[in-house]
Amino acid sequence: MHQIQRLGAHRGIARGKRQTAARRPARIESSSGRARKLMPEPGNGERRPWPPGAVFEFLVRQTLPHLLGGDAIDLTDTIGDDGVDISIRDTDGRVSLIEVKYPTPSTGARLDHVKRHLSAAAKNYARQNLDAPRPRLILVVPGTLSNDHTEYLRESGIEVVDGPALRTVEAPVPNMAWPDWIEQSHRPETASFESGVAAGLAEIAPGRTHWSRYQRFVTDTLSRALCPPLDTPLTEFSNTSGINRRDIIFRNYAESGFWSFLRNHYEAHYIVVDAKNYQDGIEKNDVLQVANYLSPHGAGLFGMIVTREGQKQSSELTRMEQWVGHRKMILVLTDSDLIQMANLAEGPESASDLIRQKIEDFRLGF
Repeated sequence: MHQIQRLGAHRGIARGKRQTAARRPARIESSSGRARKLMPEPGNGERRPWPPGAVFEFLVRQTLPHLLGGDAIDLTDTIGDDGVDISIRDTDGRVSLIEVKYPTPSTGARLDHVKRHLSAAAKNYARQNLDAPRPRLILVVPGTLSNDHTEYLRESGIEVVDGPALRTVEAPVPNMAWPDWIEQSHRPETASFESGVAAGLAEIAPGRTHWSRYQRFVTDTLSRALCPPLDTPLTEFSNTSGINRRDIIFRNYAESGFWSFLRNHYEAHYIVVDAKNYQDGIEKNDVLQVANYLSPHGAGLFGMIVTREGQKQSSELTRMEQWVGHRKMILVLTDSDLIQMANLAEGPESASDLIRQKIEDFRLGF
């Protein structure tokens, strides 16, 4: 996303006033200083629909000055292009450095990316403004993050403005309602799917003693998060020879959407899941075990390992080797991933979004 709005743009919103129903297209300044059309204002006859990411960026730019009580400013020459999409100076003179992300980042790799970029921007700002207060660091997302992910960012000094917070501004643009895919409200802490998954995981101690209980819990959690479009899973299912016994197998008969894409492009006819209640990260042999379950004439070439503490370097390298050499896509999910999937499953986004992001992170990491 492009780096920032000029000082004074949308001052009516910043001061809590409604904009007039002007028909001029909204404009922003790119880091090169050239104005470009971001999105038409309502009613100007534009026919071509804009993708959700562009719509979200447009609405955020209209909303944040009002929400934070300040004016948008241009810091391109001060901090460079370090992941800051918007900068706002509030009435007390403090600057907020803001990164806008669509869709909601749901994987650890994407949260780490946000943290690195905002931290780099803050350091650059501090070097150029020695006497200025430390800037606020803010991530803006259309959905909600799990409590686990929110706390992870908070520990690094990063605040989260999510969909429900944005919706407190009722009319960011005249005659334009908030899209349905922006989260409407936070769910009750004690009654949510997310809180149930977090509590359930906390009750299961890692280790061999509770492997069966953990496997059942993973089965129940993924079933609720992914079915439908996936069919109810088979458990403890062996092949004809009885040599290979797969913990969990989800049947993929989706006729459209993400899972249909996975079946057609990744041979994900069945989703093979192995649950590992380890105290440490999984290793090379754990990946090879799942890879042995996968074949183009059998279950297909898509599998997942669900474990407590992620993976060691040996397993990551083996996953790469299996993809490059045999086209077998094997993902690794952790406790935090299960909690975030539960969070996504209850909102306008999909738990499958985390799976999609995991694949993207893996492939773009080459």
